[in-house]
Amino acid sequence: MALATVQVTGQFYASHWLPGHPRCGELHSHIWSYHVTITGEVNPETGMVADFHDIKDRVEEFNGKTLNNFESIGIPTSENICIYLATNLAWSNPTFTEVEVQISEKEGYVSAYTWPNKEE
Repeated sequence: MALATVQVTGQFYASHWLPGHPRCGELHSHIWSYHVTITGEVNPETGMVADFHDIKDRVEEFNGKTLNNFESIGIPTSENICIYLATNLAWSNPTFTEVEVQISEKEGYVSAYTWPNKEE
């Protein structure tokens, strides 16, 4: 099988608060930017690693929502959002060999996570 890489970038609008954090402890919103990179086997039936729209839809499920309501994220930091998205995208397709998610809540502030994490 051939391996290829697909990338999807975009934005979503969501609110959150970080319990106990001095600056971010109150409910506030961001226009979050994301960059998802997936490497995997090209499906011979579709000719794709993944459908771009499926990736976009998975990330943009957060659009217009309060991230604290997604219990499986934990504390909704950009780091935990990256981990949540990368892991869920990876588990959605066993032919994916690597999934990297980058999230930015503000220009110049980027968190990233790559699955599989060789440190875990």
